Amino acid sequence: MINDIELKTIEKRLDGIKEGVQRLRTILIITTIASSAIFFVLFNSNLSRIHSMALAERNNAVKSDGKTFAELGKEVLLSDWYKSRNIQVNFLGISVNVTDLPIVGSITLTVITIWYFYSYRQTNRAIVGILEEVSKYQETDRGKSREEIISLRKMIYMSISQTSVFTKNDTLHPAGDKHSESSSERVARGEPAVEPQVRMPNRLRIFLWIKGRTAKTMNWLDEKLLGESDRPIEYGEPVKNVESAPATFTDKLVKFMFYLPFWTTFSILIREIYNLLSSSPIKDLSATKDLPAIEAFLASRQIVSMYIDQHYWDITLALIFNAFALLSVIYLLVLGNGCLAFSQASTKSLWEFNEETAKMEGA
Repeated sequence: MINDIELKTIEKRLDGIKEGVQRLRTILIITTIASSAIFFVLFNSNLSRIHSMALAERNNAVKSDGKTFAELGKEVLLSDWYKSRNIQVNFLGISVNVTDLPIVGSITLTVITIWYFYSYRQTNRAIVGILEEVSKYQETDRGKSREEIISLRKMIYMSISQTSVFTKNDTLHPAGDKHSESSSERVARGEPAVEPQVRMPNRLRIFLWIKGRTAKTMNWLDEKLLGESDRPIEYGEPVKNVESAPATFTDKLVKFMFYLPFWTTFSILIREIYNLLSSSPIKDLSATKDLPAIEAFLASRQIVSMYIDQHYWDITLALIFNAFALLSVIYLLVLGNGCLAFSQASTKSLWEFNEETAKMEGA
């Protein structure tokens, strides 16, 4: 029989796992809200229909008298558009302009993702830890019957799997054995002993080369930015001979959520590059006609929309912010890969644990 201390310890560890999963849900909600707010501001700033109206009206300011109803409505819309370029958190008294997102947004999403990463790490350790502890109850020489051990393992598995929303360990299955034909079998059928090599198209070769170099770069970044203690662990031996059912569209969206901070910061960076190449809707382009070509270009860019009297501080500050955003994009990609690896390791561990239980029950 399982004594009270052992049972109480298991219950406490299960409660810890449930709290960890709840913490992950809370962080996911915070990440979704923060990323959505940034996406909305980016959209309003560059893609909304009112943005086109602002571009059309930059050299035709509405006069203060003699306004028509249409002119008044257009003026209100333009005012709303300028306000929509800010993220406002009234109960905190915070207001962030879209031009400050490369630094403010990057820092916010990086802090949240670090929190997300270590929460996934703690949950992975907690799940694998309790599975390994319960796996010790496999022999009846500890005073526990076979039925009691199986019931305990089922209880552990169900308690963990039912608290995980995005865990789909029931879609895993052993990888099929691939039969490799020998050269003698091919000769017996009148085929060449060695299969002829098909020349790979140059585009595909370039794509595979880029993919390989990217994978090596990500492995190098992973080693430099994360320590050995930040690697996922699995129950028992690492499960290699397992494959999952083909990913559905929803599965791909769930995977996308692991990289939501990365894609949000990447979008901020893309906007900044776009603004460097496009003119500002709040600049009178006629005022830059007499400037040299380079100064006229800089003065009219959205990225330096507050450029005044040929001061280059704004463009310098924008470049510094964008450099920080670029570093954040790389770091967030590494953290996103880590979160996904923790989730996959926990999923495989639960699957392996459940497979062992099924074998014990059928033996």
